[in-house]
Amino acid sequence: MQSKQLRAWLGELEQEDRVKLGSFEHVFLGVPVDLEVHFAASAEQRVSPRQKATLRGFLSTRERLEKRLSKALFRRYQRIFALQHASYAASGIDVDDYLPAISEVAQLAPLLTLQSMYLPRRRAVGTFGLGFWAAWDREQGLGVRIVDWKVRGIGTFDAHRRYAVGTSPAV
Repeated sequence: MQSKQLRAWLGELEQEDRVKLGSFEHVFLGVPVDLEVHFAASAEQRVSPRQKATLRGFLSTRERLEKRLSKALFRRYQRIFALQHASYAASGIDVDDYLPAISEVAQLAPLLTLQSMYLPRRRAVGTFGLGFWAAWDREQGLGVRIVDWKVRGIGTFDAHRRYAVGTSPAV
């Protein structure tokens, strides 16, 4: 998204409670998604310069960021697989549809969908949360905390807001 397009897009955001909302097409793991962006801001507030800078940074470094993020998500998936697959299989549950064995990052694509981005108001540039639908946890999804453009925590979907503003477990 070019600067002029971004300015126009920011002008069209909708207000919902204490969040300004917008969406745009984004590609994650080779899959196009409609990424919903949440800016923490009351009706009286504009999107802050930090929030704008974070969004611009996300857009301009997305390939590098996606590489780091997808590696962290792959490591997380491998840990979940190791912990849960055998126990589910032992109980007679067929988990291969939502918890298959995978050996490379690209295999995450059908198991994970980027859905939302949360930009807190009073955090440093490069701090935000990402929310994902995850095949292995369809009820709770997956939330990621990014601080200074680095993955700092991974948990459930709703946590991507908390992660953007608070503390989180290590990756």
